Amino acid sequence: MRELVLRLAGENPGWGYRRIQGELVGLGVSLAGSTVWEILRREGIEPAPRRLESSWAEFLRRSQAIRVIKAPVRAPQARAHAERWIGSLRRECLDRLLIVSGRHLERVVRVYAQHYNAHRPHRALAQRPPIATQPPAIGEHLPSDEPISLHRLKRRDRLGGLLHEYELAA
Repeated sequence: MRELVLRLAGENPGWGYRRIQGELVGLGVSLAGSTVWEILRREGIEPAPRRLESSWAEFLRRSQAIRVIKAPVRAPQARAHAERWIGSLRRECLDRLLIVSGRHLERVVRVYAQHYNAHRPHRALAQRPPIATQPPAIGEHLPSDEPISLHRLKRRDRLGGLLHEYELAA
């Protein structure tokens, strides 16, 4: 399990221990979030926000030709679900891409929405996606004492590798 957790953390620096644990649940692996956290801590892997920090030079390269648009004051109580979804879209997707046109933006949002609803784990749904097919039962793929072979773990990249979706190969 340690190697699996380390692979997910290495390939997804923006994922915290809860997100990694959610992905494991989607693979049918029962592992507590605190265990994932402990594995990352023992290996000296920083928390997700620190792993994502970029240098000032990289920030300046990304921010060229970006225009600041003033937005009205937020009202999170009025539109909490929309605010949460838009925040996730921005943090996990739009803040990491350079959008070149309206058509490009529509495609990116469409792909992210598919990922968000069909694959991404949600804490409020016991780490299951909202509209996924029947999820695997914990430990369904293999006995709980048998480790997962990393070559069985298949990754599907979305949006040029920005989003990663994992599944176990037969």
